[in-house]
Amino acid sequence: MLDARSRTLTARELQAVRAMSSRRTWVIAMRAREAVHERIVLAFAQRIEGRGPGPTDLDLRLFARLAVTEQRLKRAFGKARTQCSCAAGPAR
Repeated sequence: MLDARSRTLTARELQAVRAMSSRRTWVIAMRAREAVHERIVLAFAQRIEGRGPGPTDLDLRLFARLAVTEQRLKRAFGKARTQCSCAAGPAR
């Protein structure tokens, strides 16, 4: 049977979990920005070829917001990673 202490995370383990969560969130934001970017590029290509109106203002604003969010999350991930030194691996 596990005692109460073994069921709780140490401060270092908790920081590692936060860093992993920050990284996942950053990757999701990056993929969302890339998807909107691809949609904008395709819309511009269609506009140049005379097959469509081009990207919408909504797409352009969404891309800008996602880019800013991605950069903020990237900084947060970097900060969380350096605070817990997750690159060194788990403490033993």
